[in-house]
Amino acid sequence: MASVAVRLAPDPADQKRKLDGTTMKDAPHVDIRALRSDIIAGLDARSLTKKYRMSDELLGKLVSRLVERGDLTHDDLNRLYSVSELIRALTWKCAYCRKVVPAAYEYCTRCGNPRR
Repeated sequence: MASVAVRLAPDPADQKRKLDGTTMKDAPHVDIRALRSDIIAGLDARSLTKKYRMSDELLGKLVSRLVERGDLTHDDLNRLYSVSELIRALTWKCAYCRKVVPAAYEYCTRCGNPRR
């Protein structure tokens, strides 16, 4: 009998796994120390999203993480965002109950709906 080589196709579930709103395959790798340095150096949000090829949502999550760790000050955030941009970057609005929720949460604190 002749043997047949079988080549397995990639698992579609692997391609659907999410990381910060994008598939893992498409997710950018961001060096958080370099991002912090660029924020302190005075780059604005638009420049950072272009430089690191990431969404505003991902930038907001990373900035939230830096603030929670104490790596960024209020002065750094003021240089990065205007007040309205800062609120948008550090929060999201629940599609079901319309509550404004901190970006660090993946589920609404009022109704429990997941972030979309």
